[in-house]
Amino acid sequence: MSGKRILVVDDEKIVNLDIQATLKRLGYIIAGDAVSGPEAIDKSAAARPDLILMDIKLQGEMDGIEAANIIIKKYDIPIVFPLPFLMKRLLAGQSFPVLSVIC
Repeated sequence: MSGKRILVVDDEKIVNLDIQATLKRLGYIIAGDAVSGPEAIDKSAAARPDLILMDIKLQGEMDGIEAANIIIKKYDIPIVFPLPFLMKRLLAGQSFPVLSVIC
């Protein structure tokens, strides 16, 4: 088990849950999940994850890019914006080299 803690930020609950399940199966620890920018910022402060997987389109007025800028400036936590084809690979349980490099 890698022991790396990941915060999952995606406003589509089914996608969020699928990502969490896959990450757990791969040995990662889920530090939490969020569906909006402000929630992602709050949970980043509280959980201090090793990495954040963040969607660009989130609930509310703040998008993932704006939330990421705040999180990086305040907490210096690396953030990955997965591309759709990488998300499909992740959900299918295939390797996700970006995680291997960053973690």
